[in-house]
Amino acid sequence: MAALALRGMEVYESIQHAWAALRLVRLAIEETCPAGVLPLCGPELVPEGDALAKAIIETVERLNRCHSNTSVVGRKVGEAR
Repeated sequence: MAALALRGMEVYESIQHAWAALRLVRLAIEETCPAGVLPLCGPELVPEGDALAKAIIETVERLNRCHSNTSVVGRKVGEAR
């Protein structure tokens, strides 16, 4: 029975660590991504992770639309140095 209690604590701690990681990702998105890309989410891990992933994808898509002809060095493709 003690092994089950220990396993339960390990699961609880893993869930707590997962929520802490998702909070860090959410904070980073809130601080760096455009307003409106991050919806509020419910109290479950998977929907929260899904919302964060969608916010990152939306941000990347917006950046790609804004800079569609810009290379990683900041010049437009085909532009002279």
